[in-house]
Amino acid sequence: HKILENEEIKNMITALGVTFNERKSLAFGTDDDGNETGPLNFDKLRYHKVIIMTDADIDGSHIRTLILTFFFRYMRQLVDQGHIYIALPPLYLVKRGKEERYCWSEDDRAAATEELGRGRPETVNVQRYKGLGEMNAEQLWTTTMQPSTLCGQWLGWLCGCSLFDEVR
Repeated sequence: HKILENEEIKNMITALGVTFNERKSLAFGTDDDGNETGPLNFDKLRYHKVIIMTDADIDGSHIRTLILTFFFRYMRQLVDQGHIYIALPPLYLVKRGKEERYCWSEDDRAAATEELGRGRPETVNVQRYKGLGEMNAEQLWTTTMQPSTLCGQWLGWLCGCSLFDEVR
């Protein structure tokens, strides 16, 4: 399979500790008992939570979709067992004085600007994050990785339930 020639894919498979079964192909089939089998062996899986974190912009969304598609098509067992998660970083930080709101969409940003600006949007500072590298570690933890923060706001995102539980 051509996908196995991709360095990033090979590195991801190695990092996860996943190995190939005897067939060494990505074909699926059934064993002698009629059970579905896959080409990969997950017995030595190193991580039981695989968190996909990409930029909040359209390019990051595209990359996230490609990674999710790979897991869904070639490592479906990880998806079905609830190992795949998405961390969703904010796109904006809206501030006025000591008050601040993180926003994940244009609508969130507009609402926060209206609320904090109290009808005077020029009194509000809006920062657009172009990538994860623009956030410091504390901001990234608070907005994207801290389960207690996200569970209240983003059910299904990194709070003990798999992304695909929402789809089923």
